[in-house]
Amino acid sequence: MPAPLEPIGFWSYARSDDEASTGKLSTLRGLLRGELKLHWGRREVRIWQDVEAIAYGTTWLTEIERAIAESSFFIPIVTRAFLESKMCCQEVMLFHRRQLALGRNDMIFPFHFTDVSRVQASECEDPAVLPLLRERQAFDFSKLRLRDPHSEEVATKLASLAVAIDDALRRSAVPEHAAVTALSVAPSVPVPAARPPPVVPPAERTNPLKPAWASAAGTDAFGAWADAAIPARRGPAVTQRLRLVPAGRFMMGSPDDEPGRLSSEGPRHEVTIGEAFWLFDTPCTQALWQAVMDDNPSRFKSPTRPVESVSFEDAQHFLSGVNDRVPGLDLALPSEAQWEYACRAGTDTATYAGPIKIVGQHNAPVLNKIAWYSGNSGEEFDRRNGVDSSEWPEKQYRHIMAGTHLVKGKAPNAWGLYDMLGNVWEWCEDNWHDSYEGAPSDGSAWLGGGAAGRVIRGGSWFGLARGVRAAFRYWGGSEGISGHFGFRCARGHLA
Repeated sequence: MPAPLEPIGFWSYARSDDEASTGKLSTLRGLLRGELKLHWGRREVRIWQDVEAIAYGTTWLTEIERAIAESSFFIPIVTRAFLESKMCCQEVMLFHRRQLALGRNDMIFPFHFTDVSRVQASECEDPAVLPLLRERQAFDFSKLRLRDPHSEEVATKLASLAVAIDDALRRSAVPEHAAVTALSVAPSVPVPAARPPPVVPPAERTNPLKPAWASAAGTDAFGAWADAAIPARRGPAVTQRLRLVPAGRFMMGSPDDEPGRLSSEGPRHEVTIGEAFWLFDTPCTQALWQAVMDDNPSRFKSPTRPVESVSFEDAQHFLSGVNDRVPGLDLALPSEAQWEYACRAGTDTATYAGPIKIVGQHNAPVLNKIAWYSGNSGEEFDRRNGVDSSEWPEKQYRHIMAGTHLVKGKAPNAWGLYDMLGNVWEWCEDNWHDSYEGAPSDGSAWLGGGAAGRVIRGGSWFGLARGVRAAFRYWGGSEGISGHFGFRCARGHLA
């Protein structure tokens, strides 16, 4: 019988909602903790809340990351303000990664104060959050919004929620065939002694073609996914999600009239990606790098930020380390053609959010929703060792210090890939060539001829607006290291 998870939770909410309700959300959290105490006796029960737990003078984002990393269950207070909040959406995604690391998929318990089925993706700061909240059996508090938190109706609701959380904490890990996205139903009435097995939401059924290397697989609104659990040298394994990029054709490069275009982006030519391939849904994180390499070269240290200050050769050492630990995974860097095809995700505009209008060196408004680039990378930047950005001209937002940000902090493309533009440059397998004259048309890496340098793609937190486009390409020496060089990994088809 496995040991139960620790009764430690995270209370995720929009501060403005608590203020508007004169502290009612904070009161509910205290009452729920009291109900849980009835189940755990003298055992300490904690439900982390920012206003109570963060001391003045501390770095609040670091404390939130730490608290989520210690939590076993997560309670999002779902309102319109919550869904519009960048921080709240980040907390959801951070905890989702946390529960995957625990081998669980049933530890999110939403309080719904709004009907998420009526919320459009465009109304949510991170559209990937909506499927995570929609497919879970929720505790509907919308009809109790105006009730006294100490009323019998609210007490009954909280008691049933405490039963569901207690049940989940004591339950074994979800079987591998149901692993990751299928969440058990959180009942709204007390649960009988013989509890039903986890319910798999129809939109996220387990993929019958789960690769042998995957710890779990399935499909969702973005397509097929598979999770690889990477053993660490020390500590628990780190789970990385890969997305299946479908086969297809696209026009590689940029048209002559695209704003910011350089001659190296042409001639524009058709490329056929003959087979689907798997690709990390984020740049390699520092947590994953640390698990494999047992060090962290990054300047802007945080487990959920992309690893940076890594060279092409460093990335090769990482790939060898991963492939040695997970038989059959066979990761590699993507070819330049694979990278651009995945970035575009079926679009043919300068960005996957649409055409680009460059109104200043560091200002292209379309980028703000999808990318951390020089125009916005100082927004909410929380590290003391950032780069002085006070003199950067024509920024989209005023800021004085900038650096990388958490992965998944901006909206993904249509195939569920985050940070394909901005945050860090990403190494590709190809040697650098000054143009596409003679480039392969089958999506393979172009290794013959050209320069010794390797291709980097996507732009970065430090990059000019013109460089944060799907077609923009640049290069670095294979041993070159920079605080804005990172990478993401790819592999072949379903084998």
